[in-house]
Amino acid sequence: MPTLAVSTTVVSLIVPKGAIGFVMQNESAADIRFRFNAVPSASDGVNKGLVIKAQNADGVPGEFAVQFPTPLMEDLNVTIVAGSSVNLTYEFLRYSTQR
Repeated sequence: MPTLAVSTTVVSLIVPKGAIGFVMQNESAADIRFRFNAVPSASDGVNKGLVIKAQNADGVPGEFAVQFPTPLMEDLNVTIVAGSSVNLTYEFLRYSTQR
């Protein structure tokens, strides 16, 4: 999975049109928060949004996964807010006609 190094407090990840879901893993020692289609703002982001827990003591990353009932009709902006530098891996899920 690609890694997004979040060294600023706010960063956006774009889930592309056509995706049927995505997975994010937090490989850092700090929790992070994220929101969908939100205006990036560090001032209120640290207290709002969904939480991806920090990696635990055994090295297992915190994870968030979602699958949509139909492919996205347009890009989805995921605003990520971190209180410190974090490493976030992600993968976009695509519909496949292969069986």
